[in-house]
This record gives sequence, C-alpha cells and structure tokens, in this order.
Amino acid sequence: MKQLLLLFLIGFSIVALSQNRKTEVFKGVLVCDSLKVERATITNTTLETNTISDDLGFFSIYAREGDTIVISSVTFDTERFVLK
Repeated sequence: MKQLLLLFLIGFSIVALSQNRKTEVFKGVLVCDSLKVERATITNTTLETNTISDDLGFFSIYAREGDTIVISSVTFDTERFVLK
C-alpha cells in the first residue's frame, strides 16, 4: 500500500511539473485607425483569464507563446490571434 501511494505521488509530481510553462505579462495598446480602443475585453482562452483595456487602450494580461487571445468590443469586430 505504501509503495502504491509513493508511486502515485511521484507520478502526480512529474505530470504537474511537466505542464508548467513560463507565463509572462503581455502588455499592449489597442488602436484602430489611430484611435485608442477603450473598454475592450481581452481574453486569454488558453489560460481562461481576461482583462479590460483602460481609457487610453492600454492593457496587460498573463500569457505565453501559443496562447489564443480574443479581443472583443461593442463598437469593433471581435479579433482572435495566437501569440508567437
């Protein structure tokens, strides 16, 4: 029984640590036709996090390479892209 528990804990640790990729803060500003896009929603669908741009269009969100980012706003079309 102790050996089975030990194997489970080792296996769980390996799986948990192997999926840990470096996440960084992604900062940007939303601009359309030289106008700042305020109060747009920026969503990282991979990490399931979101944020809202400020009055000047600036935002920051946690992301990593390969994450899918969706930007949506009431006044503009929704855009989806993958970070490279």
